[in-house]
Amino acid sequence: MSKQINKKRRVLAGSMDPCVHTLGTEKFAEWLEDLGVSYVAVKLGPAVTIDELLNKIQESHPEIVAISYRLGDLHVDEIVAELIEKAVKRGL
Repeated sequence: MSKQINKKRRVLAGSMDPCVHTLGTEKFAEWLEDLGVSYVAVKLGPAVTIDELLNKIQESHPEIVAISYRLGDLHVDEIVAELIEKAVKRGL
């Protein structure tokens, strides 16, 4: 008889600084938990800096990273570019 390991998979959820709108990502993370498919939500909260996000990714090794950012902000392309650049430098 084989043992079944119940490994918890992580979904990391939060909003990028300066955005404080977390409802969508938090509800998504909670939905995954409620499905009963071994996900646990790691909620970062509002206005998470890029460095905080990347540190938490390295620390918790999530399978899914759900981030939100307010639409209409003129600087979203710069923030996404910085996020990608820093993630690549860290090997993520």
